[in-house]
Amino acid sequence: PNGAREGECPVPGPSERALAALKPFARIAWEECREPLPESAGSARARWEIYSTWTLLLCLHHAEAESERCLREWRPQPWRTEAQALQHVFLRSRSLRALSGVLRWLRWAHCYGPERGEFDQEAQQDADARYERTRRMLQLKSALPTPLQTAPALHPDGPLQQPDLFDEADLAGETQLLRRLFCALRRGDLQGALTLCRDSGQPWRTALLQGMFPFADSSVDSEIGRAGYEAMDEDDDEAALALVREEHTDWTEVGAIESCCNGNPWRRVWKEQCWNSANRNLQQPSGPMGLHELAIYGFCAGHHESLLPACRNDWADRTWAELHCLKEWLVESLLEDGRKDWCGADTFLGEGDCGCLDPFDTLDTRAARQKKLCGQLYGSPASDRIVAAHVKRILAATHGLVASPFTALQACIIQASWEPAQGEVAVAMLRSWLAEGLGGVPCPFVVKQFASHFAIWQKECLEESDVIGRSL
Repeated sequence: PNGAREGECPVPGPSERALAALKPFARIAWEECREPLPESAGSARARWEIYSTWTLLLCLHHAEAESERCLREWRPQPWRTEAQALQHVFLRSRSLRALSGVLRWLRWAHCYGPERGEFDQEAQQDADARYERTRRMLQLKSALPTPLQTAPALHPDGPLQQPDLFDEADLAGETQLLRRLFCALRRGDLQGALTLCRDSGQPWRTALLQGMFPFADSSVDSEIGRAGYEAMDEDDDEAALALVREEHTDWTEVGAIESCCNGNPWRRVWKEQCWNSANRNLQQPSGPMGLHELAIYGFCAGHHESLLPACRNDWADRTWAELHCLKEWLVESLLEDGRKDWCGADTFLGEGDCGCLDPFDTLDTRAARQKKLCGQLYGSPASDRIVAAHVKRILAATHGLVASPFTALQACIIQASWEPAQGEVAVAMLRSWLAEGLGGVPCPFVVKQFASHFAIWQKECLEESDVIGRSL
């Protein structure tokens, strides 16, 4: 399928070639971002925005190149585990790959962007949530002499159920933990999130978060093979992209669960319970959950209304939250649609051991679960056209938060993943910068260079598209 005979190197696909063409321009931007330059050449903020824009393009095309590489060897098989099913839908859905690429970039930018300082400073503060002060206080109040009593047991939900019994410093420690945990999830640092909960004295939260990972069976992987690839070019750029993918990921990424756990055969049931918890707290005027704890449940469940309030009122955070939920809905819709073709009629992966439903589950309870997990995509085909309409709606809704010309350009590039004509709109936007300047000031050298490099790359992509179109 890749045009190569046995023993020959595979022919790179169009996304692989586009990725290879991007790498030199991104490398130039990275070097200029690191080196001190005079303000006349371009401010540090402008150089960061240029490098960030190239990174967005790299993430989008790297996700597509991953698919091309995997498809050289991968062949679809009947689904036996949910992890295998997830690989299948990732390789088959262009919209899922595009959303994955955009979300990788949004997580990466949150970690390394100019505003990261406030989050990094907060991350350095201790987040001890062991309730040690409360435990000692309850010991002292006990009627039994201290040597004769056992340590009081504290329920994990104690701060929600009986906050008056807890020491204020313990409650503050848990609040700090939840803020740091939400920041780790926002950045796609899953391993860091799991470790943070364990080291802060709340291993039950580690177990809670591990519930999001789909079940994987190594015996199935060894029998039918696992989607994987060797990069066309093993270079520093490829290693950096692999690192972005590894450090800014989520449960839907191929291979994300390898270093975390074997996954949860009841994942969809777990996710429904997260959705119910978030929804129940939202319906209470002053629910017991704090802002970030509610947002964590919203993140896990793809519950739009509970995730958004914890996000800053800026374009990147709001767009991340909206696209994260859309991605969650899309994955669940694709898995549900694919089950009909790739699973046995009585197999419901993610809803019981070996895909066997709980005896108390009915068609009605399954339908209710599907409606919650598929969100605004429920009842619609999980097609690229439907997803494109939602992406367009989201970008239009967040347009009022666009604070810089580069953000407007990045939004245009994202939309171009579903509407290729937006690529020409992006080029026209750069031409207007060169003609009119930015904020009434002539463009500095680095912006002019970026516009030139982007136009060259865009022209190469369009010419290749024309060649492919004529060949078809």
